[in-house]
Amino acid sequence: AGWYKSNRSGPPMSFALWSRPKLARLSPLCPFLLQLPWFGFHVLRDGFAVSLLTPSVCFSSFHSFRKRHGTISATSSTARRGDKNQLLSCTHTVEGHSRPVLAVAASGTALFTGSQDRTAKIWDITAGKEVVSLGGHASSVVAVCYSEKTGLVFTACQSIVKVWDVRDGQMKCVKVLGPSNSSGTSTSSNSGESVNDLCLSRDGNILYATSGSSVRVWDVAKFQSLGRLVGSAAPVSALLLLSGSHLSPSENVTGAELVATGARDHCVKIFEVNTKLANIQSACYQLEPPHYDGVQSLFEDNGQLYSGSRDHSIKQWDLGTRQLRQSVNGAHNAWVSALLKVQSSSSGGTSSVLASGCRSGLVKLWQLGTCAPLGEVTAHKQQPINAMASSDGQLFTASSDRTVKVWKYRD
Repeated sequence: AGWYKSNRSGPPMSFALWSRPKLARLSPLCPFLLQLPWFGFHVLRDGFAVSLLTPSVCFSSFHSFRKRHGTISATSSTARRGDKNQLLSCTHTVEGHSRPVLAVAASGTALFTGSQDRTAKIWDITAGKEVVSLGGHASSVVAVCYSEKTGLVFTACQSIVKVWDVRDGQMKCVKVLGPSNSSGTSTSSNSGESVNDLCLSRDGNILYATSGSSVRVWDVAKFQSLGRLVGSAAPVSALLLLSGSHLSPSENVTGAELVATGARDHCVKIFEVNTKLANIQSACYQLEPPHYDGVQSLFEDNGQLYSGSRDHSIKQWDLGTRQLRQSVNGAHNAWVSALLKVQSSSSGGTSSVLASGCRSGLVKLWQLGTCAPLGEVTAHKQQPINAMASSDGQLFTASSDRTVKVWKYRD
């Protein structure tokens, strides 16, 4: 085997020589192999054949063909040496993706991950194993979410969202939602309107998906576009469905859903979404002052909105007064890529803290309401944390080291 550079432009091609006896041994597999995009040969002379493969197609197809199942293995490691506190302890490591893990979601005993290896995976946390790998994505899976009420999984890749029915073990893609037309049929996954984040309404019937500098609103039951949320001057990076706990009944008589967006234009915007009207809707207001760089993550608790940014800061906003309460400048030494609440695993089980993850692999804990620092742990050594999720007192951190780690918080 070796490398061959043709006169045409493009990447070099690899070739492998196969003897006729070896091909004879493979003959029962030939009808199947010839269907694979990376397999093909033509006879050079009597005794040999050559297979031509582009490196990128060869390797990605080989990983898919191999179908290596992932595992969730227990670990006895606690906080790494040098960490200030041992409030977080690593209990398990999720392994199975062949490239960086970019997205993670959790619901009960089920874990969902999306990766740069062009797959999304579903895991059984209790059994400690991969259940299924959802393939067929043209590029990296950058966001994933699951609806307990509908039993649907949504995976985002480039400018489209794939809808998977995982009820009764079907595990099949039932629809592709994209920008091509309002019915959700997309002919191309690379339109320039990239999907960076997803979130669902509380009843699971409405899907919000970023689409470039706007947010597209989808009726999940009909797989139809209901409209768009517009107003950002740059791509939207983060989405969050707000609880509306800061509103009195008289302030939300229409029952509209509140959605917060964070974008690369440094701004956080709040939308009142009337899903009964199929139209273009603008933000009700923008929180001021903006960040100094793009907003990467959002989280809400008890009427307080927290935003994490590429400027390494965390801002806390009072949604009732629409005012900035405080800005934790230099909260991390890298982009604040994830924010969420994690609950204590102690016998009391009632205390909660704010957890933030950054691109240097560090997780920090903060007091909710005051943002007082509580401790930190190196979750992934010198590798970015791309996303986080929490469920049943567990914290999940997805990283470019191709793993997801499972953590317990001990107050």
